[in-house]
Amino acid sequence: MARDSFYGETILWTGKPEVIRTPLAWRVASAVAAVMSVTSVAFAIVVASAIHRPVGSMLLLSAWCATVALGAWKGPQIWLAGVKYEVTDKHIVWRRGRLRRAIERTGVSYAVLRWTDREAGIGDLLLTRAVPTGALRRTLSLTLTAVRAPDMVFALVRGAPLGVVPAEASSSAVRARPLAQRMDPGERVLWSAMPLASPWTLRRGLRAMISVGLALTLVRMLLRAVPSLTKLLHAHALPGWTFGLMLGAIAVVAVMLLVSAFAVG
Repeated sequence: MARDSFYGETILWTGKPEVIRTPLAWRVASAVAAVMSVTSVAFAIVVASAIHRPVGSMLLLSAWCATVALGAWKGPQIWLAGVKYEVTDKHIVWRRGRLRRAIERTGVSYAVLRWTDREAGIGDLLLTRAVPTGALRRTLSLTLTAVRAPDMVFALVRGAPLGVVPAEASSSAVRARPLAQRMDPGERVLWSAMPLASPWTLRRGLRAMISVGLALTLVRMLLRAVPSLTKLLHAHALPGWTFGLMLGAIAVVAVMLLVSAFAVG
């Protein structure tokens, strides 16, 4: 077997992201920046054609937002394309080029599996080493993103026989098992339940406050925009296409605020 170049340990398993996808948070950031870019261009056209004022700063803002949108969409994909994973006889290693992070296998406190593609058996494996008390209180985490059969990889981390990864991981028999029974061959679920209530935490309270704030911002924007648009329409101060462009830009911003308030809430 090959040996790790840094630790000199025997490599039991290697992997990489099977599916290169932009994480949800980055996709949301990209969408918001794209919306801001489009609305900035729309308002710049309205200002330039209606009142003939310089719009260089608005176009600069639009270009900056477009750059942020492109970077938020493609940046994580470029980053993940160079990531590699290793499980040695003592460590779990995440590396990209010369950048390397590792956790001792015996030091893993818990793991979280997030399935991104259940049919193909692809998901994220979050490994966490927690030091709950003392002066060194901290949490060290490694995320193996979009690996095939993350449950089997975790079984290997916990000391399962080497043969189950990756040979059985891609078999139809393993993929046919219920997700709760994929941890070890032959394991059965004896009891399961779902939470009947969700407690209010600080994080949940902050999200509720942000959601209410976004909703109030939307209401305030509409209360100020609708009377002004009505006056402009009755005064015929703008050509039809300019007024429509401004109305469309305001509508896009309103939809973005509505969706953001709903998603955060």
